[in-house]
Amino acid sequence: KNSVLVRRPSRGACSARRQRCVQVLKLLVGAVGRPMRRLQTTIVLLVAAGRAVQFSTRAAPPRFPRRETPPSDVLAAQLDAFSSPPNIGRAYDLFSRARRLAITEAAMDDVRQAYPPREIILEKLEGALRESCPGLVGHDRSEVLSGLAISEYDGVHLPQWRCRVRVACAGGTRSYTFHLTRQSDPPPPTIDFDERFDTGRDIDGFEGCWFVARIVPEDGGARVEAPAPLELVPA
Repeated sequence: KNSVLVRRPSRGACSARRQRCVQVLKLLVGAVGRPMRRLQTTIVLLVAAGRAVQFSTRAAPPRFPRRETPPSDVLAAQLDAFSSPPNIGRAYDLFSRARRLAITEAAMDDVRQAYPPREIILEKLEGALRESCPGLVGHDRSEVLSGLAISEYDGVHLPQWRCRVRVACAGGTRSYTFHLTRQSDPPPPTIDFDERFDTGRDIDGFEGCWFVARIVPEDGGARVEAPAPLELVPA
């Protein structure tokens, strides 16, 4: 019989082959691992974004006021904002468009200033209210004495509602008259806007809602005592 001689590889050749196999395996695992890690990172980011969106949606406060909100509720909300501790920012948001525009213009230090910061507007508003309506800002409790709808929409004038309010503060009891008005509806889309006016002031999402137009103190906000009853004296 013919014998066949088989040469076995040396130890050095086996070691070299083994190292090449290990390198090939590392390349394969790395090529597969990188997309997997990217996919895992993408999934984690999507889940986190979904939770963030869900959280922000749940935390969004309800819109106030709404078209169906009565003026008495708007008045109660602003009185609550004026009470101790006062929330001037909330009170400012419950003023009408025209009143907020007047407050903003009064807070400008220069006519060339486009729009002062909100902090400056609220600071100037609080100072003006403490001067013109003493006792209203930071009052302890309030009482609505009467309410009256003084006008309805007639095609030109906006609906108005007026009420008398008495507040108890550190200086005693003071009275005020609150005037509320319903915001106008936006013009139909078929009507072209006049470029002279800023349409952003007329369309803010609160069309048809009640807001506070102005606050007037009665006799400087001081309490008016009722006159003493007359006594009949025998002749």
